[in-house]
Amino acid sequence: YHQLPAAYYLSSLFYDDFESAVLHAVNGGGQNQVRAILTGTLTGAQVGMSGIPERFLEGLEKADELQSLAETLASQVVSSRL
Repeated sequence: YHQLPAAYYLSSLFYDDFESAVLHAVNGGGQNQVRAILTGTLTGAQVGMSGIPERFLEGLEKADELQSLAETLASQVVSSRL
């Protein structure tokens, strides 16, 4: 239950640096997997696909499908704001 505040903190501290945010989350010890997932999600939403290092995406299982889902969701968000 302390992971969400930590993820918010890291995501705001490294708002434009996905790699640093996730690495700090992983290296923090404790419930690092949960913290890294939450931090990666929040920071990824801030930096977009172009802000995520390619090496983090290479070899990802079902990468094309996941990228397509992310693009669909992003377009829906943009459409709803108009």
